[in-house]
Order: sequence, then C-alpha cells, then structure tokens
Amino acid sequence: MQEKFKQTLLLIILTYLIIMRKKFIAVYALMAVLALGSTTLTSCVDDNESASVTAIRDAKAEQLNALAAASNAEAEVQKAEALLKQAQTAQLEQQTAQEKAEFEAKIEALKAQYEQQRQNYEQQIIQNQALFRNTLYQNYIAANNELKELEGDYIEAQLNLASAKAGITTAEKAAQATILAQDEEIAKQQAMIEAYKALPENSRDELLKQIEELTVQISAKNAEVALKNQAYTDAYNAYTEADDAYESTTKSDNAGHRVDVDPTLKTGQAIKDLRSTYGNVLSLEEVTPEDLTVSVYIYKYSLDKNQATTTQRNLELALADAEKTLGKSTDKWDEDATETQSLYAQLDKKKTDYEKAKKQFEDEEITEETLLYYQGEYYNFEKYNLANGIEAVETAKENLDEFKANIALLDENSEDYKAYVAAIENTIEAAKAYDKAYEEYKLEVIACADLKAKKYVAENLLTGNPDINVKIAECEEAIAKAEAIKATAGKVGYEAYTYYEAKTADQDFVNNCALNDNNEPVDANGRVVHLGDFLDSNNCVVDTWDEAAKIPMTGLQTINVEAYYKACELEVENLKSEIETQKLIVAQCKAELEAAINSGATDDTPAEETPAE
Repeated sequence: MQEKFKQTLLLIILTYLIIMRKKFIAVYALMAVLALGSTTLTSCVDDNESASVTAIRDAKAEQLNALAAASNAEAEVQKAEALLKQAQTAQLEQQTAQEKAEFEAKIEALKAQYEQQRQNYEQQIIQNQALFRNTLYQNYIAANNELKELEGDYIEAQLNLASAKAGITTAEKAAQATILAQDEEIAKQQAMIEAYKALPENSRDELLKQIEELTVQISAKNAEVALKNQAYTDAYNAYTEADDAYESTTKSDNAGHRVDVDPTLKTGQAIKDLRSTYGNVLSLEEVTPEDLTVSVYIYKYSLDKNQATTTQRNLELALADAEKTLGKSTDKWDEDATETQSLYAQLDKKKTDYEKAKKQFEDEEITEETLLYYQGEYYNFEKYNLANGIEAVETAKENLDEFKANIALLDENSEDYKAYVAAIENTIEAAKAYDKAYEEYKLEVIACADLKAKKYVAENLLTGNPDINVKIAECEEAIAKAEAIKATAGKVGYEAYTYYEAKTADQDFVNNCALNDNNEPVDANGRVVHLGDFLDSNNCVVDTWDEAAKIPMTGLQTINVEAYYKACELEVENLKSEIETQKLIVAQCKAELEAAINSGATDDTPAEETPAE
C-alpha cells in the first residue's frame, strides 16, 4: 500500500510541475502542430523516396515519439489524481509531526528530481525541434542550389543553340550552292536527253545553224546570269547586314583582321549582355517567314518578367548584404556586440588599438615591434579588407544598375524596344528580297545550262557518230547522281575531335639508334629496337600500348547538323521546363521552413511572418 502511495505521489508531483509551466505545454502543442501539419515534397512519378524527404520524415518521427511520451505521462497523471485524493486524507491525518517533516523533505527531494527530469525532457524537445528545422533548412538550400545549377545549364544550352544555329546556317549556305550546281547539272542533262532524241533527224547544215543560234543565245543568257548574280549577291549582303543593328557581328579592319562589332541598337546590346550573364530572363521566338527557299533564321527576344523580377530581387539582396558587411564610415566598435560587426566598425577597433599602442610606446610600455604590429593590422585592414568591401558594394551596385537598365530596354512599350522590333521587321524584308533574288538568279542559271547542253549535243553530233541510246543512259545516270547529292546537301557537317596514338619506332628512329655488338639497333636501355615497337616518353622500347607515350591526333567526324540543332533546341526547352518545376520545389521547401519557424513561438504572441520575396 505504501509503495502504491509513493507512485501516486510521484505522478501528482509531475502533474503539478506540468501545470505550473503552461508555456512548456504550449511548446508541446505547437510542436505537435508543426510535426503533424507540415507537408513534405513528394513525387507523383518516382516511387523512390529522396534523401531530403527521408530526413524530414525521420525528424518528424523523433518529435512524434517525444510528444507521445508526454501525452502518455499526462494520461497516467489524470488516472492517478483521483486515487491520490482519496489516500491523502486518511494517510496525512495519521502522521506525526516527525513523519510529516520527513514526508515534506521527501516531497522536496522528489520535486528537485522531477524538475531535473523535466528540464532534460524539455531540452530533448528543443533539440528535436532544432533538428527538424535544420532538416527543412538544408532541404531548402539543396533545392535552391539545384535551381541555380539548372539556370547555369540553361545559359550554356542557349550558347550551344546559338553555336548550332551558326553551324547549320553555314552548312545550309554551302548546301544552297551545292543544290544550285546540281540543279544546273540536272537541267543540262535533261536538255541533252531532249537534244539527243531530236537531233538524229537534222542535217549537218541544220546542226551548224542551231550551234550558231545557240551561241548567240548563250552569250545573251550569260549576261543575264551575271546581272542576276550581282543582284542576288547584293540582296544576300543586305540580309546579312540587316541584323547587325541588334546582333553582334565580325568585320575586317584595315589590316584584314577580323574584329568583333557590338550591336548599334541599345536593346541589341542589352540582349547581348543579358544573354551572357542572365540568359534565363530572356524568351526566344523564331520569326522567320515560312515560305522562303533560302535558309535563314530570324529570332526575336523578349523579357520573361517573372524571371526578371526574381533576378533583380537577388541582385538587390546581394547589394544589401554587401552594404551590411561594409557598414558606414561612422560605425564604431561595440565591445558588447554578439553579431559580426561591419568592416568600418572593425577598422575603428584596429585604429583604436593602434592609437592605444602609440600611447603605450610613448610611455615605453611596449616595444617598437609591438607598435609596428598594431600599425600593420590597422593599415593592412584599411588597404585590403575595407577596400575589398567597398569594391564589393560598388560591384553589386553596378550589377544591379546595369541589370535594371538592360531590362528597361526590353520594355515592350519603350521606344528602344520598338526600334528593335522595327529592325527585326527590316531583317525579315531583307530575307524576302534575298529569297526573291536567289530564285531569279537560279532560273537564269538553269536556263543557261539548258542552252549550253543543247549546243554541246549538236557539237558532239558534228564531230562524231555517237550512240544516242548510250548517251541518253549516261545523261540519266548523271541526273541520278545529282539528285543523290542534293538529298544529302546541308545535312552533314564535320566536327574535329582529338584522339591519341601510341608512339612507335619508325624507320628514321631505327636508323638513328645506337648499335650493339651484334650490329643491332638498341635503345638507351640496350634493348633491341624493331620497326613498329612501342616507345615510351624516353624513347625506350615498351611492351604494350598502355605503356607507350601518347601522341595527340586530330580527326574529323561527320555530324547531322540539322539533328544537332534540333537536339540543342530540345535541350533549351527541357531545361526551361525543369527550371519552372524546380521553382515550385524551392517555393514548397521555403513554405515548409517558414511554417516550422512560425510554429516555434513559445508565448502567446503570434509568430512573425517571413517577408515574401
């Protein structure tokens, strides 16, 4: 009975301690809300749980176990309370004064014991809470870092796309000339087939007359081809120069060297700057007319306002952080400060220490070496640490100002952006003129080829007696070859790559080796050298390819330029989609972290809201 009474007494003491600490109970309640109410990121596609989600789940489990223990203890206390009240009256009335004193002493000892247990338990709750919040914080940081990596990959992918565009444009320009040459060849062969079929019935006089007439027609047609070729060349040059206003280009200087030339339009320069550093704030749209024969690519950039807002906010935060680190020139050192003080405040401390050291040196309390130490601390901090802090603020401000100025130039309502759009329209018109000039030039080239083919056939009949059927077959074979060349023109390009070959002994090396007693060529180690033996970097014979010195070689591999361009284009789109998804993940992690922070209040005051970015 006495043992049961002691157990009941212990429970009521614990109840008393819990009741006297309402804020402690408030912590339990808030931590329960935090542990049960927060949500974690899950995937609707991948069934494998990520490390970050596992960490959050484990942290929550620790919290729930601790809270369950507290809840169970409280339930036991409530059960025991009724029994204690019944036992108290009968037991206490029968106790003597000495027993009461002993009883009270035991009560005090038990109170101290349970107070210590309560503090240990509360500390465990705090540690679990810190672990949970730290897990959420690390999850947020990891998600944000992933976003930064994706944005970096996006900029690189855009550069690859631009490079692929240049490659496919070059290949298609070369293909354009190839295709025209093959069209000319096909026209020539077709004309020859028609001539071969018609000419057997003609007499020699008729052939001579035809050759004379064709010669005059070819001369006139050549003049037409020359005019159309000049018009086509001028139109092409006009097109290539049309986008110089908003796209970077290269030109030759007086010495014949190629130099980079920046866009002349402010918006074009802004796009160039943003593309090299903040490419994710730009959206790209192809505006090339669809009905052109010539291969041209025309793009228009616009501003992604959401990305621009986020980037500007990050630059503002970077500036604020740099300014906080630097501080103000009036900042003074605070001996009682608990946070890192500004660079100006640290400089004030260095200066104060130096001034104090000068006074101590005058009073012969310190040596000159000590004085020079404090002097160096002060001047070096001012020269390097403070100067770097000032430069960091200036750089952050320049970055922010430059960014704001650039995105202002992409405002669709600004005159600068309207001038950019007008320049693109001018490029489109130039592309249309180029396409028209090319088509006219192409028609004249093919017509001239037709005349030349007929003259060639007539002259061939005059100088011999060819087998017409054989000649027609030869023409048809030539047409088939030309069609095959056209089909692959512009589809294949060449890319250089590096590979390595093992160094081997050639005939010159063997001839220049020293000879042994048997008159055999040997290396520096006395080993006989044979033609084709592997050699290491010291020109000594080795047994395997891996042991030999490696000679870098350059090779060319064929690539499908069109497929490569499409792959680069797809990579840009995929990364853009991944960035949008990762932004949602970052926002979710941030919301969970803020919920955990706001749920950690230990009084009746509402938790302060975290400012939205």
